[in-house]
Amino acid sequence: MKTILITFIFLFTSLCLLQAQQQDEAAYTKVLTERSQKIIDVLGIKDQAASQRVTEILVNQYKSLGLIHDGLAADLKKTKVEAEITLLKLQADQKLYNLHCEFLGRLASELTPEQIDQVKDGMTYGVVKVTYDSYCNMIPTLKPEEKRQLTVWLVEAREHAMDAPSSNKKHEWFGKYKGRFNNYLSQQGYDSQKERQAWEERLKSGQDRQSKANAEVDKKAAEWVTSLGLNDEAKAGRVQKVIANHLKAVRDWHNNHDYNTVPEGINPKTGGTLAKLDRQIIVDATFPKEGHETLMSGLRKDLTEEQVEQILDKYTVGKVAFTMKAYKEVVTDMTPEEEATILNHLKQAREEAIDYKNMDQISAIFKIHKTQIELYLYQNGKNWKAIYKQYVDSLKKNKK
Repeated sequence: MKTILITFIFLFTSLCLLQAQQQDEAAYTKVLTERSQKIIDVLGIKDQAASQRVTEILVNQYKSLGLIHDGLAADLKKTKVEAEITLLKLQADQKLYNLHCEFLGRLASELTPEQIDQVKDGMTYGVVKVTYDSYCNMIPTLKPEEKRQLTVWLVEAREHAMDAPSSNKKHEWFGKYKGRFNNYLSQQGYDSQKERQAWEERLKSGQDRQSKANAEVDKKAAEWVTSLGLNDEAKAGRVQKVIANHLKAVRDWHNNHDYNTVPEGINPKTGGTLAKLDRQIIVDATFPKEGHETLMSGLRKDLTEEQVEQILDKYTVGKVAFTMKAYKEVVTDMTPEEEATILNHLKQAREEAIDYKNMDQISAIFKIHKTQIELYLYQNGKNWKAIYKQYVDSLKKNKK
């Protein structure tokens, strides 16, 4: 009986340990899968099956790296002999190298070279770009060949960092290559310490300006929301936030996309040279669609359609009502259908214009729709130029 009881306890304990190990393994796999999916999601893989395969490749890579590093750590605890330690590390490095090559081969069967680079960046927290941008901002005078050398070393560091066992170890690899680049800069005649000090001063000055600019945007958004007379603080806070975020996004997009990115050329409508304003509007028109949709959906979530229009009017200083009033004064025989069509054009102009930073651009967007309105009137038998001239002549006559 005693023997049976001991056997039962042993089996029960073994079963509990097995279940615990399975639960730990499931939890570990879940963490790795979530980490891998975040990396894979940015690749834009439309085939769900392919996306799943790549995710599994990455999960298995993380598990295999863990086995090698954990195995090495366990083996190193068993010896203090320097020669044995060196051999164990060399053997682990060989395993890591083989695994690295196999991993890249598997990725190559599923992804483009550009997508593989994205996976590498995801595994190393995007340090290549962050470090490259930091050096370029710190030393704006870096020559093209110096930037190329920086890129070569950062990419090499990334290959090593991909196989590192922890975040700290990954950053250590980049640290080694940054040290190499700093030595290279010294040989090129740069004083890294002075360059860094100057950069930090520029950053501080820029942060001060950014903070001030953000405070002004927040104030504007608050004033716009206050004008609605909402009696719900939580709702008002959400609306204020979505407006402020959109205003900042439009500002930053404009400030980071210079008109010079659009080459000088001929305006196909006028035959003249594209003006600076034309070129800036062209580049600002690339403002992400998601930014516009986030604003509109955020407004409509908490506001009535009338209140949404009031906010849009704040963006465009009431141009819809002002322009509509002017058209009705000039076209005295405007039909209800024509009025509705013109108003629709102006509202379209208003919603498009909110994604532009300044009044010159907003006015230019309205001008595009005003041209369409005047063409519509002409097609309806109303010669806009003649009607407008008659209106101006009448004003002059009344002044005499």
